[in-house]
Amino acid sequence: DAAANDIGQLAISLASHFEDASPIDVAFSGGVLSLDSPVRTILRAFLVERIPHIRVVGGAVDPVLGALSMADRLASC
Repeated sequence: DAAANDIGQLAISLASHFEDASPIDVAFSGGVLSLDSPVRTILRAFLVERIPHIRVVGGAVDPVLGALSMADRLASC
């Protein structure tokens, strides 16, 4: 519970930097947030309850592939 709360608080502080009207996509990565982790389940519930415009992306995301995808999108703008 404490780990999910701590990570959730970080996400709440970051959420203020995004537009309220558009959904914020969030992907989980790392061992403590693996698909079968209880921390992942608690964190997801925490975020959905406190950040109404959040969208938790399903499945595991490789951080390197995620960064490459973001760079590709930014380069296209």
